[in-house]
Amino acid sequence: MQDEALAAYPTELRVERIKVELHRALCLVHDGDIQGAMAQGHAALDALPSPPGASISSFVHDLMAAVPPLERTRTDAAELQARLLSIGQSGQ
Repeated sequence: MQDEALAAYPTELRVERIKVELHRALCLVHDGDIQGAMAQGHAALDALPSPPGASISSFVHDLMAAVPPLERTRTDAAELQARLLSIGQSGQ
């Protein structure tokens, strides 16, 4: 489904495509693939324009909120959380 959504967006709509990638990461969390979700989240953030905007920050926040509390201490999750905080600070 996400592949079809990505195909529908032209490459010029990079932020919209990143939102689809973050939604994919959220789906991976719900499937229990925390490692895959964190990798997907990092890859999506790597593609961000500067500054990223509040909507992306909201998507990443939702992603991190979905990660089970015990999994949030993972290195990849902590790094993604730090990136989220960085995004929030750059948007202020």
